[in-house]
Amino acid sequence: MKRTLIKQRIGEDSIWTACTANGNAAILLGTFNLNGKYGIVLAEMDIGGKILWKKTHEMHCNCEANAILRERNGYLIAGNACGIPTEHGGSGWKAYMLRTDREGNPVLERTYELGDNDAIYSIVRSGDEIICMGETERKGEKYIFLMVTDYRLNTLKKRYYGPYENVLVGGISGNLMAHSFLHKGKWHGRIVEIGENPGIDVTIAELDDVQIYSIDFSDGELFVSGEKYGEAYAAKISGNGDMIENIMGTGVITGIKAHRNGVILVGDFEAVPYVTILDRDMNVISERVETEASGWLEDLCLIGGSILSVGYSMKDMKALALLLERTAYNP
Repeated sequence: MKRTLIKQRIGEDSIWTACTANGNAAILLGTFNLNGKYGIVLAEMDIGGKILWKKTHEMHCNCEANAILRERNGYLIAGNACGIPTEHGGSGWKAYMLRTDREGNPVLERTYELGDNDAIYSIVRSGDEIICMGETERKGEKYIFLMVTDYRLNTLKKRYYGPYENVLVGGISGNLMAHSFLHKGKWHGRIVEIGENPGIDVTIAELDDVQIYSIDFSDGELFVSGEKYGEAYAAKISGNGDMIENIMGTGVITGIKAHRNGVILVGDFEAVPYVTILDRDMNVISERVETEASGWLEDLCLIGGSILSVGYSMKDMKALALLLERTAYNP
């Protein structure tokens, strides 16, 4: 597969955290640090890797971006705001959402206090409502939260899962949500079917010793990525509950996307960003594509005939994008 590597620094340090397809282009979402203050960057990239436009957004306080949803007239961004960044995530954050127009100009923003330290990591649309999933902390205990808002981003419903020693959002796909929690020093992954009433949920699967980073529900099958015992992990769960797992060596798989012919994975292998492709029976069918930079990949999307993955280059402290033309394999 032909590859194009694009690095960008916005401010002193920057990372792409998510992307979404927009026809034959992609919208990239990230966070930057300028003079110790954190802000959000949104950009459009064409299929050749050229940045068509770029917009930054800063508040009176710090803000960070974690997830993006493409809407009819623009984009909905989710993350956290008004906290203090630290090496381990920070403190005092509020959950945050920002709606922009098609050119990335702000239209509406909201902050939410769900606990002492909040962040949204996954958003989906359900009819006229927005479903958000994130992490919060109360008196030192960690929780997963599910929040439903109307189109104007006003809170309609909230649900908490916990308390736990630690938590990790795996995301929402279709009517399924995934998260992981640390209990008595052991990680557990859990996949839940969300009922119409957020208080009525059905557990679909429990994955012992797994930290779930991402899920994708495709053609009646659920694909899961993450980490197990410090190794890169991917699994398929069929509608009848059968599961196929693949553990691929030291690393973590942070993003997963399934298609009719296979499954695309992104993450890092011993701190080297990489992309690999599996068939739908979870067998590796392509050589792992690595970058020369240390760091990781966070998310992926498909634009035209290419796979776009985004993340961070540690050596350069730059936002990293990797474009792969799907020549040998076309999902």
